[in-house]
This record gives sequence, C-alpha cells and structure tokens, in this order.
Amino acid sequence: MKDERIDKYISGEMSEDERSFMERELTSDPELQTEITLQRDIVRAVRMKAAKEYLQQVELTIQTNRRRRNVFVLRFSGFAAAACLLLGIFVHFSQVTDYKTVGNTIDLVSDYARGNEPATDAIRSVIENKEYTKALNMISFAEEQEFKSEFTHPDLIEQDRLEHELQMETLRWYKTVVYMRMGKWVKARKMLKQIANSNGLYKSQAQSVLDQLQM
Repeated sequence: MKDERIDKYISGEMSEDERSFMERELTSDPELQTEITLQRDIVRAVRMKAAKEYLQQVELTIQTNRRRRNVFVLRFSGFAAAACLLLGIFVHFSQVTDYKTVGNTIDLVSDYARGNEPATDAIRSVIENKEYTKALNMISFAEEQEFKSEFTHPDLIEQDRLEHELQMETLRWYKTVVYMRMGKWVKARKMLKQIANSNGLYKSQAQSVLDQLQM
C-alpha cells in the first residue's frame, strides 16, 4: 500500500486532497522522504537507460552503413545529431505526458467556487468536456472585455473591481490547466511560473504543480 501511494505521488495520479495529506506526512517522515527520492532516481535511471540503448543502436547503424573513408566524420556528426534529436524527442514526449497527467488531476470544480461567475462556470464546463480549443477562445474573449460597473458608489465599484480581478485570475488559471491537458507544456510551464511568483489566489496551486513536475 505504501509503495502504491509513492508511485501515485510521483506519477501525479493523486487527487489534490491525497497529495496535500502526503506532503504533510513528508514533512515529518524522513524515511518516506528517502523512499520517494529513491523512487524518483529509479524512474530517471530507467528513462536514461532506454535513451542510452537507443543511441547505441543508432551509432551501430551509422557505423555499418557509412563508407570507411568517411566513418569518423560521419559517425561523429551522425551520432551528435541522433543524440540531440533523441534527447529532444525524449524530453518533449516525457514533458507532454507529465503535464497532461498532472493537468487532468486538477479539480476545477473546487476552484470555481472562488470565482462564482456564470461566464467562468461556462468555460469550466467546456474544459471538463475536453473542448480545449473552444475553451481557449472563450477565455481570450473574456480577457479582452473591459472592466465595467453598474454602480456609482465608490465602495461598490471597488467591490466590482475586486471580483473582476478574481475572475481574471481564475481565467488565467483555467488557461494554464487547458495548456497542461493539451500537452502544451512550454506555455503551461511559463504560466505556472508566473502564477507561482505572483501573490494571486492560485499561487500555491501553481507552485504545487511545479513541484510535482520537477521529478
């Protein structure tokens, strides 16, 4: 059971409540911290071993197919190109998978309670239906709308402004989650870092996601 929990934590398959409980447990359990670190090292080793074996096979093919007089030059350039290509592909697909996995564990329903806006609710529903392109279009449209208040009293206008800012933060968080679920990890990572470095409502969620992805 303990090994299963560690696997779920490392792979990002835990729910937000499970992850929060696990992280609290980690602060007081050095043995658990060691086990998680060891498990992460094993995952890295397996991935790197697979990459190394593939590169060795590429190198063997290059050696076999190239003419003798060009073997050294072509082997070096071919191996370097193959290494760069494989590393790029490996990193890309690994990141895509990780971001999609973690993105799908984020519970937007609980986040929605903070916004309490019909437009935000509609966008959340579209995201949950996996209509990601439509969701991005809706978010962009909502972000372009200028702030307006129906009130004239300064205090009420300020309250409206605060609610508008809350909605903008929620839209930004939803866009980040959409990018994660689509596997657009470069855009997602950039937005996660920006949110984590802000003082907004989703600061802790963004930092928690970044921590999960740094394995």
